[in-house]
Amino acid sequence: MLQLWFLLLKQRNLEILEDTLWRVSDPRSSQYGKYLTLEDIRKIVEPHLNTIKVVLEWLYHYQIDLNDCSLITTKDFLRCRVPVSVAEHLLETKFGYFQHSDTDHVILRAVQSYTVPQKIARHIDFVGGFTSTTEC
Repeated sequence: MLQLWFLLLKQRNLEILEDTLWRVSDPRSSQYGKYLTLEDIRKIVEPHLNTIKVVLEWLYHYQIDLNDCSLITTKDFLRCRVPVSVAEHLLETKFGYFQHSDTDHVILRAVQSYTVPQKIARHIDFVGGFTSTTEC
């Protein structure tokens, strides 16, 4: 089972977020030091509801239990626990376990590039964070 699998959903209003960052960081600005809360950030960058809907429907189509997925506070990252075999099918890739020769530490990584359908790619910026819940 993959422990963590992250999908960065397309964020909105990144130019507003960047502008705010500069204003709260500039001692000459009247906004200096007025940092945003996570809720403030969510209101700025939260993906469109259609983006969330399209991505969840894609995952559901591959029999991913949506109860094993959760959005973080800002709703721009989706975390899922999925079987490796399902992730391989979903992303059209293969995963392999790699073991460090000195420490015996084992990691799970995609052994080839992955792909997502174009209609899904429009709604996500990043796929990653693959780790395993089981030791080999």
